[in-house]
Formats: sequence, structure tokens, C-alpha cells
Amino acid sequence: SFYVAFLGPLSKIPGRKRDAFALWLSLPTILTGKIWLKHALFHAKFGPIIRVGGSPNFIFVGDRDAVKKIIITEDFPKSQVYKYFRRKRDEETLFAGIDKESHKPRRRMLSPAFSVKYLASLEPLIKHCFRDVIIAIDHLINDSSMEDVIGETAFGGKFDMVLTNKHPIPDEVRFYLRRMVMGSFVPPVQWFIRERKYLEEFVIKLAKTRRQQNTNEVKKDILQILLDAVDDDNTGLTDNEILGQLVEFLIAGSDTTGFSTSLAMILLSQHQKVLEKLFQEIRAAIPEIGPDNLPNYALLKELPYLSAVINETMRLWPVSLDGLTVRELTKDMIIGQYRVPAGTEVIPNAYYLHTDKDLWGSDALEFVPERWLVPERIPKDAFYPFSAGSRSCIGQKFALLEMHLIIASLVRRYKFTDIPGQPFDISYFLTPAFTNRQYNILMNLRNQDCE
Repeated sequence: SFYVAFLGPLSKIPGRKRDAFALWLSLPTILTGKIWLKHALFHAKFGPIIRVGGSPNFIFVGDRDAVKKIIITEDFPKSQVYKYFRRKRDEETLFAGIDKESHKPRRRMLSPAFSVKYLASLEPLIKHCFRDVIIAIDHLINDSSMEDVIGETAFGGKFDMVLTNKHPIPDEVRFYLRRMVMGSFVPPVQWFIRERKYLEEFVIKLAKTRRQQNTNEVKKDILQILLDAVDDDNTGLTDNEILGQLVEFLIAGSDTTGFSTSLAMILLSQHQKVLEKLFQEIRAAIPEIGPDNLPNYALLKELPYLSAVINETMRLWPVSLDGLTVRELTKDMIIGQYRVPAGTEVIPNAYYLHTDKDLWGSDALEFVPERWLVPERIPKDAFYPFSAGSRSCIGQKFALLEMHLIIASLVRRYKFTDIPGQPFDISYFLTPAFTNRQYNILMNLRNQDCE
């Protein structure tokens, strides 16, 4: 409306005025998953604080001090928009929970599934999954289907998509995400996009099978931890809560880590000097590698250049491409030069913050892992690959374990070469993915003795 665009409390914040008149002006970019790119272009034009269309109280924030204050110092609650990311509107989950007080015991209840000790026990399962990738690598040039790793470690049963490439889980995950995101922007959309029950039925079947197993045969995986979890009052999760949480873990753990790992391999194939430097570091630490001889995370996490490559990938292409989170201000706040009133929904933009030349230097948009080898080059409070504060990603240690193991194993065993001329087209529906579902890289087996 005219008031929202020119007279409202946020009218002085830069943005395209016409977008304040109707959400439908943004619909094409929302429906195609390109809204993140539109916001990135607006940031490039208007600076770290921008107003976006369709809502009188919605802003994106890339100001370093403001981002820290929003998600850490003040820890403002999540927006009501997260209700649209749930299976059922009245059931809170770890990611889509809004109430801060109920989130604390939920996170505490689930934290054993992501402890350092527990993740160490999962490493053999992750290696077992990745062994199949190594075996089938001639048929899998890209998109190593991270759902297999999540399936083995979270649910105690493999999906076998690496070997057969026929399991419906990847398509179901992407459909679920697309429907949720569209519904969060335009709620009526969910009425027209028919809900599919495959993910729910899949998880329900797994939980039912697990409950029927002999307790002596049960794996101590994430599913079992959810089934056994109790809060301070000795109250466990309901079946619906377990279902919602498992679906959330499946989505969060597969698309995000898979995207980051794929991007790392693409960036390495495009930067051969970086790839060679990383290979030399890994080869010195790992003399031999094969399907039954994969490296240990305890060794890999001590390799500085490998960690630098992973950090640089997550800096340039954070999985939260269109914002770390959506928070609702519970009091007025000064953001940059603007007074932002309570009730405003603010989105800290990691993509802008991670590539701000004022913070990262003139090479902020370039792939330069060497910057991470000099701690003084890393700006403070400007890197949020897993968000931060009380709502940081509970699975970040798990993600780093996977990325170190997979990237190191692939680089040690194979040569990678980029294929020029391919479209580098990213769509974003809560998690990022390649629009055409693939980006091809030439791969050749290395001579393990001579190289």
C-alpha cells in the first residue's frame, strides 16, 4: 500500500518501493526458487539493510553488529512463519519451534544424538555408506545422495539409492521443501499443491519396526535416541513429535550437507592449484585409500588446508542462502542508522555477510582457502555457516564429519576436472540445490602409487 511504501515505520529503509504494494510481484521468483538471488541483488544495490516486498514489517539484515545482536545477544524469538514449516501447525520441532522456553528442553533431550562421543560411534556407519559411493563412482559423477548417510546413521537402515539410483527419498525431500517454502510465502498455495504422505509413511514404518525389535538387537542411532528420549519430567516424545522430528532431520541432514560437499568438489575442479595443494596435504596424511580403507575423522580434522577448503566453501555458498533465520523483534532496535520497531520480522543474511568486501577484502567473492590459514584475515562475527546462539544447527559436528570424510576421500582417490560452459544455476527452497539437479565433473582414478 501507499502507506507501507512511503509513510510506514520502515519506509526509510531502502528497497524497491513497488514491491510494498503486493506480494504477487515477487511470486515468479518465489515459485522458481530464485528469491534468494533477487535479495542478493537488492543488497548489492542498497547495502546491508534492505526492505523486501509483500509485507509491511519484513527486512533483511547484513550488518555484522546487528546480526550478532539479533541471534546471539538478544536472541529474539523465531517468527510465526515457522508454523508453515511443520507437519502440523500446533506441533513444535527443533527447527520450527517458536517458543524459546519449550525449545530449550527439546534441544537438551536431543543433544545426545549429536554429542562428540556418539558421533564417533557413527563413523563406521558413515564409512559403510560411503564405501558404496566409492564402489559405484563410475556411475555417480556428481550428487552423491547424502540421504544414504542420513538413512544409515539416523534411521538404522540404508535406502540403497547409491547402488540403484531408484529410491524416491530425494524427490520426496525436494517436493516437501518446495511445498513448505511456497506455503510460508503464500499460504493458499498449500491448498493447491497436494500433500504427499511418502516421507511420513516411510518414517512411521521405521519407527514401528524398531519398536517391535528385540531390545538386544536395537541400534543406538538417532531414531532410537528419539524413542528413548525423556525430558526433566520423565516425559517422552509423542509419536507425532517423533515423526515430525525425524522428517525434519532427514530433510536438514541430507540436502544441506550434500549441497556443501558438491559445491566443494565443483570449486576444487574449477581451481586446479587449490585442488593439487589439497591433494598433496591429504596424500601426506593418507598413503593409501580404498573402499575398505577410508580415513578417520580424528586425522582429517587436523589437516589445516582441508578445513580451510570446507570453510571457504561454506563462506561463499552458505546453505542458508536466503537468510539464517527469521526472528521477530520483541522491542525496538537500532539497526545501522534506522530505528526498527518491535514486531518487525528480521532476516540475518549470511550470504551478504559472508561476501561483504568491507569485511573480507577485495577478494571476498573469490575462492581463496588460504585466507583461513591466517586467523588475522578472518573478520570477527562475520561467519555463520551453522547460524549461532541458542538456535544454532544441532547437527553441525555431524555435517563437518561427513564433509571432511567425503571430500578427503574423493580428492585422495580421484582427479577432478571442470567441464566449462555448464549453467551454474542455484534454486533455493529452504535449502539450496542445482536447478537442473546436476553439475557434471570429469573424474579419473588416480594412480595410488605414483601420485
